[in-house]
Order: sequence, then structure tokens, then C-alpha cells
Amino acid sequence: MNKLKIDISKEIEIDEAMSASFIKHLKSRDGIVIFSPHLDDAVLSMGGLISYLSEHGLDISIVTVFTQSLDLDSPSIRVIMDRAGFSDVNLYFKARKSEDEKAARLLGVKNIQHLRFIDAAWRADNGLPIYPTYQLVDISDLDQALIPDVERKIGEILEGKGNFAVFAPLAIGRHVDHQIVKNAVGKNKNTIYFADFPYSAIASKVNGIPNSLEDQVLVEFGLGLEKKKDAILKYETQLPSFIPFSREGNLTLGAEKYHVPKSLIS
Repeated sequence: MNKLKIDISKEIEIDEAMSASFIKHLKSRDGIVIFSPHLDDAVLSMGGLISYLSEHGLDISIVTVFTQSLDLDSPSIRVIMDRAGFSDVNLYFKARKSEDEKAARLLGVKNIQHLRFIDAAWRADNGLPIYPTYQLVDISDLDQALIPDVERKIGEILEGKGNFAVFAPLAIGRHVDHQIVKNAVGKNKNTIYFADFPYSAIASKVNGIPNSLEDQVLVEFGLGLEKKKDAILKYETQLPSFIPFSREGNLTLGAEKYHVPKSLIS
């Protein structure tokens, strides 16, 4: 098995004034709630910001949407399980939840919620996998029945987080689960979108910006990356899957990128 190394970029340049304005807005809220498609996306994409905000006393909640599996077989599932070194899917997801909890605790997050929706690789229709080989595709028509349930559950959570800053994936890479979460959370007009890492590490351009650029501003944040690195290393089952996003086995962490409604920081 290839060994992944994680480095922190030595060439991080950000707009300090814009970053400071962003942080000022976040500190003015009661806390932040992050909707993570899978059991690693929040830490992978936002670990630096999470670490910084938790050190400054903010209430941080991570809500992970797709955290379950079915008894199903497909070429995609076999690749996922072989890469992680598991044959029992229940033990695989148990390990992933444990890893995510350890990573979150390392970053100072205590509020973790799993919504128990089925991961795209395991979703089925009449016993057949909906996404048998690939999940970086358009949302299948067979997933349309699932979407209202996801939207309803997310809506219920947001009702109790009225003065919280809300984060969702931008869906760089077009993973169907990321798209579903982005669309559901994006019904909140003040949603802040994070650039999905590690997809963003190799993206030639940002795909799926939710609103026009006139309504969004790009904010980069470069603190807390050492803690983020340590947290990512907790995801032992997932490290092999990050290798394709690396350069010769070296995955570089740069500034995190957020697309923020201008009205929040102007």
C-alpha cells in the first residue's frame, strides 16, 4: 500500500483584510454548523478554520449526512473496501465514525451528529446499485425520492440554529452526495460554501458555484493547518484514497477557500 505524506504549503498568500472581515462575522454569531456529506469532508475542507474558531470559544457543530450502508455489492464498493483494507462493511463504517470523532475532538469539536442516510456507493433501486462504478456524476433520477428527506432533516436542524453561520460543500468534483447536500443547505440564502478538499487540490477550475459571482466573494484562510494535518492523519481508512489527489504521494495543504455571500462581510 502506498504511503501518503501530508505537507503544508510554504507559499500561502491571502487577503488579510478580507480574512479578518470573515472571521469578525463568524465571531458575531452564536456558533457555526457545518453540513458534511461524509465522515471526513468537514475536517478535510475546513480543519484549519475549525481549529482556529474552537480555540476562540465558538460553538461548532458538524452534521454528517451520509453515514450508513446497505448489504450491496458493486465494482465501486469493492474498490472502496479493498483500498481501506476491510471486508465487513459494518466494521468499515464503524471505523470511519471513530476516526471522524477522533479528528473532530482533536480540533476541539464536541457536537457531532450523524443523519444516517445511505452513502451513494451503497444506494440501490430494486436491489441494484444506483452508482455501481462512479459517484462523481450528475444526480440520478433514482435519487429523487431521497432528496426531500434530506432537505427536510437539514431544514429541521437549521430551525434550531437561527443565529449560527451555516456551511455547506461547494461540490467541487461533482460527487453526488456533495451536490445533494449543497442544494439542500443552499436553500438558506446565507449559506457559506467551502471548497471541497481534496477535490479542490486538482481542480482546474471551480465547478458548481451556487450563485453568481456578483453575489459571492472568495475568502481564503490559512491558519490552523498544523492541527488540520494532524486531524487528517486520523482518517487511516481513507488515507489511501487521498493518494490520487497528491503529487507522488505528497498531499499539500494550502489556504482553505470559502465562497461567502457579500452581504455577510461587506
